[in-house]
Amino acid sequence: MFSTRCTTALLVLMVLPVLSYGQDRYFTRTGELSFGCDTKMGDVQAVNRMATSMFDTSTASLEVSMLVKAFEFEKAAMQHQFNNELMESDLFPKATFTGRVLGLADGIFSKPDTLILLVAGDLTIHGKARKVVERSQWVVGADGTVHAYCRFKVLLSDYDIRVPTLLKDVLSNEVEVLLALDYEKL
Repeated sequence: MFSTRCTTALLVLMVLPVLSYGQDRYFTRTGELSFGCDTKMGDVQAVNRMATSMFDTSTASLEVSMLVKAFEFEKAAMQHQFNNELMESDLFPKATFTGRVLGLADGIFSKPDTLILLVAGDLTIHGKARKVVERSQWVVGADGTVHAYCRFKVLLSDYDIRVPTLLKDVLSNEVEVLLALDYEKL
């Protein structure tokens, strides 16, 4: 039979991980990913406001995931063409990033600040993963929220995205993407 001291120690050991769990983790379900590209027929803009992301400062791990079909376009015809002919969203429904935030130090997110940090990992689009390293801006709010922003370019050819013949003269191979993540601490 356990003594009172052993029982108390055991309870503390069981509860401690629960209390510390989540203290260094941030999450969002409303991340925004937008892109624009110039075409000969005009500027094409799209936005996805349903990206999910988990960021853990203790391990520097970062994950971002989104459904490709959640992109919204100004014109329904563009959205249809994007999902069916360009991205093949039924075959490749998700785009993901799994990686790390480089240069994190203990306590870096404990006070309001604006930081420029590198993000490195695997970006998977259209079923193809590529290693990427990008600069990102991290803004720590006085309320404990963390906001991350990253602007980067994607080459469609790097992800085996085939531009339909009718659009080859109209659509650029390079697309500029803007990611904005408004995290809340778990």
